[in-house]
Amino acid sequence: MKQIIISAFLMTFLTLFSSCDKEISRTSDIIVDTNWKLSSFIEGGVNQTDSFKTFNYDFTNIQLHVNTGPSVISGTWVMTQSGEDINLIIDFSSSEKMKKWNKLWLLAVSTREKMILQHVNANGELDTIIFTQ
Repeated sequence: MKQIIISAFLMTFLTLFSSCDKEISRTSDIIVDTNWKLSSFIEGGVNQTDSFKTFNYDFTNIQLHVNTGPSVISGTWVMTQSGEDINLIIDFSSSEKMKKWNKLWLLAVSTREKMILQHVNANGELDTIIFTQ
């Protein structure tokens, strides 16, 4: 009986873990190797879009390249899952311009046409990034 309970627990755990991996993989396939444009960036209730909207954003396997025109700023990103939520952790540790994006972002929407990232900042305000094709 004990072996049946342990086996059932392990099968349930592996199924949940496998479905998390599949969801992350599916979502990553949508994001990666697509040239995104920034439609909106709101930080702390302040519209920051104009400072970032002319750039091109390209997510590769682990890097996020921001083409500013005269240069390319590279950072890293990783996708995680917590329950039903998919999160992106973005890090531009060597870029002063992009450091405000160094956060854990909730991936609120991910389609081939639109991606919406959200983060509740220290003041309880919702920061939002909207990318489109």
